[in-house]
Amino acid sequence: MASTANIPPPSQPRAPRPAVMPARQIRWYAMAARMWRRPPGLLPLISRLILWPLVPAALWLHVLYGWPAALAGAMAVAFAASRLPRLSRPQPLSAANAGAARPAWHVRALLGERMLLNRIVVPVPGNATRNAGLLLVATLCGAALALIAGFAGDLSSLLIGLGLCLAAQVAHLGLASRLYAQMRDADALYRAWQRPATNDNRGGSQKPGQAA
Repeated sequence: MASTANIPPPSQPRAPRPAVMPARQIRWYAMAARMWRRPPGLLPLISRLILWPLVPAALWLHVLYGWPAALAGAMAVAFAASRLPRLSRPQPLSAANAGAARPAWHVRALLGERMLLNRIVVPVPGNATRNAGLLLVATLCGAALALIAGFAGDLSSLLIGLGLCLAAQVAHLGLASRLYAQMRDADALYRAWQRPATNDNRGGSQKPGQAA
């Protein structure tokens, strides 16, 4: 009888690859799973609208204080801006809206941005995607102009670039806020964002099998 010792075991079928990548796994956007579950707060907005624009402004300071001080300041601001959004407390996303009939504007805007990121899974209106792309291009152009002006020491171009970047970001947040109002009931995930967090033990409720 032929020996079967050298016969390799049958290979296991490879798991099918997902058709889409969940937006919560886009790590370059700091949207890992643990970040996706956190409620939106003011810290990401402060980082985006205030701290990041200070990086090219700190680079411009080489005109006054020299390159070592300017580079050190820019690196310190960039580190603070990258770490600040991660300081939000890990709690259920619905807890951010608990007891509120309507979420605050910054909450609606940041949730609308998550809907834009998740548009492969839950489609959004085509005009929203197009306008968001145009505003993103404007933001990048303003940021690039501000960085070049910071290195070159051109204060007027720096202010123009920062103004363009800030205006495009505020417009993008307004678009995302309107998108949230339009699509808040478009998917079970989005409806769960509106559900207030409750305590099952409130009011003396008992677990199954627990004696009275």
